[in-house]
Parts: sequence; C-alpha cells; structure tokens
Amino acid sequence: NPDENLQLLTAQEALAQAEQNLVTVRANLESQKLAQEANIARVRTQLALAERNKATFESLDQTRKGLASENELKAAREQVVELSTTLNIEERRLKLMESSMADQIAGAENTVNSNKGVVHLRRDRIAGLNVKAGIDGQLQSLSLELGQWINSGTELARVAQPGRFKAVLRVPESQAKDVVVGQKVDVDLHPAIVKGRVMRVDPISQNATVEVEVALEGEMPQGARSDLTVDGTIEIDRLPDVLFVQRPGNS
Repeated sequence: NPDENLQLLTAQEALAQAEQNLVTVRANLESQKLAQEANIARVRTQLALAERNKATFESLDQTRKGLASENELKAAREQVVELSTTLNIEERRLKLMESSMADQIAGAENTVNSNKGVVHLRRDRIAGLNVKAGIDGQLQSLSLELGQWINSGTELARVAQPGRFKAVLRVPESQAKDVVVGQKVDVDLHPAIVKGRVMRVDPISQNATVEVEVALEGEMPQGARSDLTVDGTIEIDRLPDVLFVQRPGNS
C-alpha cells in the first residue's frame, strides 16, 4: 500500500527530527550550564579579592590611623557584600537551570518516544499487509492481482493440506437449532462413508440454510479431494431399545 509506505516515511522523518532536537537541546543546555558555572567561578574569584582588599584596609585602619580613609574602607566592605549577594544569586540561578534542564530534556525524550511509537505502528500496519496462511499446505487458488485493492473479509487465497479435509454441510435453518458442536456425523463421500464430528456451526443463516463444519475422522478413501459434493447425516440424539414399525404405504 503506497499510502502506508508514505505515512511510514513521514513518521521516520519526524522521529529523526525529534532525535536531532533532543541532541540540540542537550548540547545547548549543557553549554548554558558550563557558562553559568564559569560565571560563578569568576564571581568567587572577585569575592575573594574583595575580601582580601577589605582585610587590608581594615588592618591599615587599625594599626596605622590615617593610612586608609573611611571612604576606602566603606567601599571595600560594600564590594564584599555586593559580590556575596551576586554569588548567592548566581548559585541559585544554576540550581534553577539544572532543574529546568531535566524538564526540557524529559520533554524532548517524550517526543522521541512518541515518534518511535508511531514508527512502530506504521511498520506493524505494513507488516500486517503480508498475509500468511494459518496452516502449511498447497496453494489451490489465488484471487488477487498485482496492485489490487480489497475489502476486509475478502478471500485472498485457498490453501489445503493433502490428506486432511473437513466437510461443510448445509442444514435447513429450521433444523439447525438442534445442531451442537461435538455431535457425531456420517459423511457420504460417494461411495465411502466417513465418520466425523461437528466442530463449528455458523451463527449466520444464508439462503435459509446454516453451514455446519464437520471434522472428518480416520483415513480418507482414495480419490478424496477438496470441493467434492458430499451428503451428511448428523446424529442429534440416540434412543436405545426403541421399536420401530414401518407405516404401511396405504395408511
């Protein structure tokens, strides 16, 4: 089906794009994280330098009055406070970034997994177009042409196993109510009669008859082949010790 093949191709392209987007998201987020970590390291260095400057000015102010002005000492202290606050903010920003990274990567991964599911579905649909017989046997007929469109339920082919047959009897719908699975059947293959058992009763009536499938038991006579016309007698019940008297013809 060319439509199914086209939809599979579209799904595969969407999957490839989603996978590429996942790689891009991971790379961008990792790059942003590294840049933020570098910024934090730079602020820490600046804070350490500011703390040393503040300690120097405080030492000069305590040991040698007048060597450090009040304005210089105040500026050094304010710079330490500012850089400490900046470092705290940048560290909080890094934590927020790491939390956001996990959510963004999870979203991209979900998109990839969703597209993988679509691809698997399309492949299964295409694989479902490859119809295989449920049994090993010989191909008897093939009712298909190249490129043909078919409806669901249409017979595609017929496969038979040599030596294994079933009989299909048509029972009047007025009598089909008495037929159940497991009942004994005598199937007349003309001239041989073969024993069998009811294995399926069609729930649908067609042309005032119901199809009854019979599993044949024992060896098949020579000349038995598929599509033979047969007659069958289904044993509905058996009554022992019954006296049967033929009715006279003129009564």
